[in-house]
Amino acid sequence: MPKLSATASLLAIAAFAIAPAPAWAQDSADGEVAEGDEEIVVTAERIRGQVDTDVPPVFELDAEEIGSYGAGSIEELIEQLAPQTGSGRGRGEGRPVFLINGQRSGGFREFRRYPPEAIRKIEVLPEEVALQFGYPADQRVINIILQENFASREVEVEYGMPGRGGTGNGEIEASQLTINGNRRLNIGMEYNTTSLLTEDERDIVQTPGSTPTVAGDPDPAAFRSLRGSSDTWELDATLNSSLGEAPGSGTFSVNGGVEHTTGRSLSGLDVVTLTANGESAVRTIDDDPLTRRNSSTTFSLGGSIIKPLGGWMLDTTLDASRTERTTLIDQRRDTGVLQDLVDAGELEIDGALPAIPRAGVDRAESTSYAADVKSTLRGTPFMLPAGEANLTFDAGYSWNRIDSTDTRTDADDLSQTRGNLSAGVNLGLPIASAREGFLGALGELSLNLAAGVDHLSDFGTLADYTTGLSWKPTERLSLQASYIWREAAPSLSQLGDPIVTEYNVPVYDFAAGQSVLATIVSGGNPNLSAETQRDIKVSANYELDLFDRANIVVEYFRNRSDDVTQNFPLLTPAIEAAFPDRVVRDPAGNLVSIDRRPITFEGTKSSRLRYGINLFGRVGKEQPEGGGGERRERMTFTAPAQGEGQGARGPGGLDPAQMAELRQKFCATPEGETPDLSGLPERMLARLKGEDGQIDPAKVAALRERMCSADGAARAERREGSRGGGGGGGMRFGRGGGGDGQGRWHMALYHSIEFENEVLVAPGGPVLDQLSGQAFGNGVPRHKIELQGGLFYKGLGLRLSGDYQAATRIDGSGMPGSQDLFFDDIAKFNLRAFVNLEQQDWLTGGTPGFWKGARLSLGVDNLFDAQQRVTDSSGVVPLSYQPSLVDPLGRTFEIEFRKLF
Repeated sequence: MPKLSATASLLAIAAFAIAPAPAWAQDSADGEVAEGDEEIVVTAERIRGQVDTDVPPVFELDAEEIGSYGAGSIEELIEQLAPQTGSGRGRGEGRPVFLINGQRSGGFREFRRYPPEAIRKIEVLPEEVALQFGYPADQRVINIILQENFASREVEVEYGMPGRGGTGNGEIEASQLTINGNRRLNIGMEYNTTSLLTEDERDIVQTPGSTPTVAGDPDPAAFRSLRGSSDTWELDATLNSSLGEAPGSGTFSVNGGVEHTTGRSLSGLDVVTLTANGESAVRTIDDDPLTRRNSSTTFSLGGSIIKPLGGWMLDTTLDASRTERTTLIDQRRDTGVLQDLVDAGELEIDGALPAIPRAGVDRAESTSYAADVKSTLRGTPFMLPAGEANLTFDAGYSWNRIDSTDTRTDADDLSQTRGNLSAGVNLGLPIASAREGFLGALGELSLNLAAGVDHLSDFGTLADYTTGLSWKPTERLSLQASYIWREAAPSLSQLGDPIVTEYNVPVYDFAAGQSVLATIVSGGNPNLSAETQRDIKVSANYELDLFDRANIVVEYFRNRSDDVTQNFPLLTPAIEAAFPDRVVRDPAGNLVSIDRRPITFEGTKSSRLRYGINLFGRVGKEQPEGGGGERRERMTFTAPAQGEGQGARGPGGLDPAQMAELRQKFCATPEGETPDLSGLPERMLARLKGEDGQIDPAKVAALRERMCSADGAARAERREGSRGGGGGGGMRFGRGGGGDGQGRWHMALYHSIEFENEVLVAPGGPVLDQLSGQAFGNGVPRHKIELQGGLFYKGLGLRLSGDYQAATRIDGSGMPGSQDLFFDDIAKFNLRAFVNLEQQDWLTGGTPGFWKGARLSLGVDNLFDAQQRVTDSSGVVPLSYQPSLVDPLGRTFEIEFRKLF
């Protein structure tokens, strides 16, 4: 296995640079830790809105930790949590399943603008939990628990530009949110603008034969865009409320939005090569560039109804949209008339060119419709010796339609429609449970079984099934294993998009070892097959007794697929040999055209390991509640919220009856005597022991005081949820957060290793090893590293993120003239600093005034201006892979001002 290069070590160095020393989070008010001064806090109720599941979260954030990220919205926060929320399965659309207060919502649009200050807690759960809510197990689940009461108005203004100049982007956003229990109202608007960036502003070397050889002719680089200009307006609103006045009557939501975008990009100038008497000249025609103008308008509507039905919970969601797109593309002039004039002796090849009228404009229009209705019915229909069984039924119907017309094709108006009627069932069966006293030596063990069917109107019937095991042998360690078998259809566009021909597109010809201009054919392929997927996942999550809290996540994935639909890859010699009918060359072997419509490969197989660590700590000295300056070590019980039932608890948790029994034991025991501790979990017993390994009466007395005194109950309520439990009713240990005057720091470091990635192109071969040079695209890196870290203290915040990928290569044919391509490894870092202005006394003079709720942020993306270097076998950078052509922005700077009212 190749070693990581020196570039990768920058990520490790950065990780240690942003992680404060462990002692920072452990300092007491006087710099010392006294013997036996631990405070024991008992939380009587778990946070309402946590997911009722036996599978613990892989990642959690409380309100103070969320604030340390400095995000401006839930959407921005989720982007910053990419290492923890992303799935390594390699399937699905990539976006996680989102829940609000443990329930499905009417879509991401419904809450994406909410400010992070409205969040009480975030739970990130593994992919297996998605089955419980009617989704396939290829996406992680993010549960966002909101504050019970919250109100804000927010204005955000930002501007950014690359360090090399040439272009810029701006954004103005305003929103209003009110939360009052189940009733929520959110209204938001946003405007984004981006300016044009052309190739001459990055000194892009042009393809031979495309630049003028006659002085005075305009340079086409000034009329070919690297980044188009665009303007986007968005407006949306969401209302959530209860279905009735009675508690438990259910809730509903409705959301709507409109988005309008216009854009403009340049495709260069008309170019002609004129020849006469054995001489030639490349000419460009005037300075009126070939322009592509596009506009789109999207109307969206969504909603949800959530209603208890006896012991069951019914969720129904709707997400619908209508999008109109129009694209105007300038046609190329007929430059053959100029050569006719040269042949007739009426024009010198280097003379002044006569005016040639524009050829006209092609017009492409499409209207797309999408509607998705999904219902789930969840409940616990029967008891087993190890606990309650969880059963979920889901049914839904999705409908998609695309109406399009394009003057560049010979086809008539095209309409594509797909309806998908789906149904499924998921059954969770507890097998062993220490808390229920059944096979307790095994810990908590459960089996999950799921199956589903989809009937596609344009493709037929597809099926899927999933089996999984979840095992928690100890309080700290949880294990999951799952197997997924599924049939998947090509997308509607892959099957039926209109055929479009584009001319003079720059491509790299591996056989010739050079960049050329070729004709590209794109569109749909109606002959694609259904894909069969077979995936295995094994994962482990271990909680470390380190800093405020920490955990290690290890995941192994193995994917196998038959009849895989892919967009046409790079034209390597192996691909050209496998699909010779997709490539046209002239008698001299020069590349003329490529048919890039989707293709079906015989099969693929891949496997990878992904592991990472999440660390959370505190900075500074804790401000004690009520003085004394003592350091308080907290021990937290989290039991189900009232009214959520006997079974509403997490792994290793205490349900209300068990908590009541425990409290009765402690409170009924006279002071000075030791109560019966036989029902306490092992980890709590360990915390009650002294250095000699025996039960410490002082610690028992402290726990009794917290459980039985009114003051202790009030304190528990204040701290409820500050640390949180994995999935709810677990017993958790850690230093509580919130209102302690301390800062927060966090770090996440993840490493992915690709063991295999092979493609069987057709029956009988060839087999392409994407890790050994026979790759599509830019190759598959064997190693990837993701880093996220930050520090927030006294209103000042700093965040660093980084991504690294190892070097790859693409092999040529080995024939004379062919070239291999080598893609160097690359690491990119982003840095963001922010300051909460209301906390800066030097600015406010102790009275926040206007600065209340204000924050200023400065960001640098691609901090070290890293650009991937691509070379051929001779060490030369091909024109198609010029660094500024692949990444025209490089290092970019951004300033943002945000204010909450």
